[in-house]
Formats: sequence, C-alpha cells, structure tokens
Amino acid sequence: MPRVYETILVAGFGLLFGFCFSWMRPIPAAGALVLGVLVLATAATIFMWTRLTWTPWLIPGVVQAPVALAWGVLMYTRRLRDEKDAIATQLAELTESRAVPVRGALPSARSAIHAGIEPHPNGAPPIPDHTLIRVVGRGAYGEVWLAQDVIGTFHAVKILYRDKFPNPEPYEREFRGIKNFAPISRSLPGFVHILHIGRNEAEGYFYYIMETGDDEKTGQQIDAATYCAKTVARELLEKRKIPMSEIAALAVDLASALHHLHGRGLIHRDIKPSNIIFVNGAPKFADIGLITQMRHESTDVSNVGTPDYMAPEGAGTAAADIYSLGKVFYQLCTAFDVARFPELPTALLGDVSDAPAIMGFNRIVLKCCDPDPAQRYTSATDLHRDLLNWQERCTQSATSDLGGRASPRAVPT
Repeated sequence: MPRVYETILVAGFGLLFGFCFSWMRPIPAAGALVLGVLVLATAATIFMWTRLTWTPWLIPGVVQAPVALAWGVLMYTRRLRDEKDAIATQLAELTESRAVPVRGALPSARSAIHAGIEPHPNGAPPIPDHTLIRVVGRGAYGEVWLAQDVIGTFHAVKILYRDKFPNPEPYEREFRGIKNFAPISRSLPGFVHILHIGRNEAEGYFYYIMETGDDEKTGQQIDAATYCAKTVARELLEKRKIPMSEIAALAVDLASALHHLHGRGLIHRDIKPSNIIFVNGAPKFADIGLITQMRHESTDVSNVGTPDYMAPEGAGTAAADIYSLGKVFYQLCTAFDVARFPELPTALLGDVSDAPAIMGFNRIVLKCCDPDPAQRYTSATDLHRDLLNWQERCTQSATSDLGGRASPRAVPT
C-alpha cells in the first residue's frame, strides 16, 4: 500500500481502539479485541486475495489493540478508584453529622443522645418554647438543629450567626429572603414549610423553625438519638441504583415544585441532592435561605450557590434553576458524582427493558444542562410537561413499580 494509506490505516485504527476500549469494561473490551483482530485479519486476507495488495494489519491487530486494551483497563481502574474515594468522602461527612451530648439540653434529651456533630461552642442557643436536642446539619453560616416544642412535636431549627458572615449585608439579605418566603411557604407544594421566624439581636443570630423531614429509616416516627434526615443525597449514597420508576415520580414532583416557585416570580439558587428532603414520603426543596426574586439576567443577583450545580452563566434566572435540577436528575439516573456529567455508566443499559426510559430521561437531562441557556427549557412548566410525556412512554412494568404513588399531578394553567 502507498505509505500515506498505511499511515491513515494505522492512525484510524489507533483512534478507534483507543476510544472504544477507554469506555468499556475489561471483559467486554477483551472480547471486542479478539473479535476486532479476527475481522481485521479476515479483511486483510480478502484484500490480499482480490487485490494482491498486502495490508499491515498486524500493527493495529497485534500492537495497537492490546496497548489500547491495557490503557482501557487502567482508565476503568482509575474510574473505580475515583468512585470509591467519592463514596468514602461522603461517608466521612455523614459520620461527622452524628450528634454528641449537647450542653444545656434537658436531661431527658441528653440521655437519649449518643453521637453526632458538636454543638455550638457556647451550648444550645435559646429558642423560645423549644428544646434544641442535637445538630443534624451545618453550613458555612449556621446550623440546623433537631428540636422539640413544649408538646413534644419535633421540628427543625436553622440558626444563622451574624459573625459567620463576612459583612452585615449578606446576613440581612438572607433574613429578608426568609421573611418574604415564609408567608407563602405553606401554600407552595414541594417546599418545606416555614412555621416561625425569630431574631436575637443580643446574641447575634436569627432562626427559623421548619417542619421536620422524614427519618431515613422510620419516616415521621422520629427517635432523637438516631435521627438522620432522608434526603436525595442519602438515597444516592444508600441505594446507588434507584429504579427508573422512582426516578420518574421524583423528577415529576420536583419539576412541579419548581414550576410553582417560578410562577411566584422566585428562584431557589441552590438546588442540589442534599437540599431535597422527604416529608411524609414526598420530596421537598429545603435550605431555602437563598430564595430570591427572579431576574431576567443572571448578573442581576449575587452569584451564589454550589459550584458543581451552578449554571455556567451564574445564578439568578429560571434557566439556572433548571440547570441545577438537571444535574440532580443526572445523579439520580447514573449514581455518578456530578463532576462526571455527561458521562454515562457502561452498564446503564444492561437492562434492555429500561433502555428506552433511560435514554428518554437522558435527553431531558441534556436539555436541562445545556451550557447555552437559550437551548434549555424555557420554563419549569415545559420541563414538567416533557417529564409527564416521558413517564407515559415508559414501559408498563416501570409504571407498575411506582410503589403505589399517586398518578402525576398536572401543571395548573
């Protein structure tokens, strides 16, 4: 063969083997290698027999293909290691969220507590008519406490400390956001209810009291000693593989909730798995401290949120919220770390019966997370409608696995 054709042949097969084997698991890749070498040798023999032209098929067949396979095995091992490290990190964070005895708690509460996050250095801050039992979450600016009121009802209390903020304005802005959102929180489906807001100027903090999320094992039957809120992040960590029927119901509910929020001219700005809790089995958006008025341009509001879930153009618009929700959908479907978007697991389509549903859902995810805001869904209403249409096209077996959940709710017009 002319040298230029040989060069093209070697380069082409090198790229082909290198690309394919990098994304395949070792055993299927080894089978593909054997099959590929046999096909290549057969084609070269036929070409020699019919054209009397020798083809250097041994270079891609005996050299390039095995090297590509070895590289693919290394890549696969690295991906497994990264996934293991991510799981270990999440487990470490969750281990830190167990409570320790709280100074200032009532004796009955103290005797029930055996592990968890350390309390505020000065003990449990005073919250009227509530006993703070233990910290169940902590952020950069405050803590979330599990608390009981005077009649024994459990609530979640989020406390934000003024000295944690770099300057007074973000502190006041978050207080104003909670104050504006609280009156409508109980009328918005899919959002945690704000029951009370308070402020302690002398101690330098404000707080708001919320309904308590389900325990990950016992639902609303809460044991203060072992309580751990059921969130989408916990579901991803525990199950690793969530059935498509559950993903369908969850995605429809979350898109509907976002539709109602945007319909009030508000945006969330920090949608991520750890900010989606379950209350009486239904998913709800939580950590609503960043909710603010919707803007037409993302530069109109502070660029806040979680980087891995934040839209490239920044926060502040409905399209940016949709982008963040799409990243959550991606994790639900793949159980991958969000940083691996848009990579899909090689085993994702192993169940042939789920393949159409998975690919249909992935198309919705890709449209949610398009880097160009103009190519995303124009509204959460359109996203909800597409999810309903996709859910209807899912197989009968997937629909029957919805676990007794009610049929999807239509978006109000």
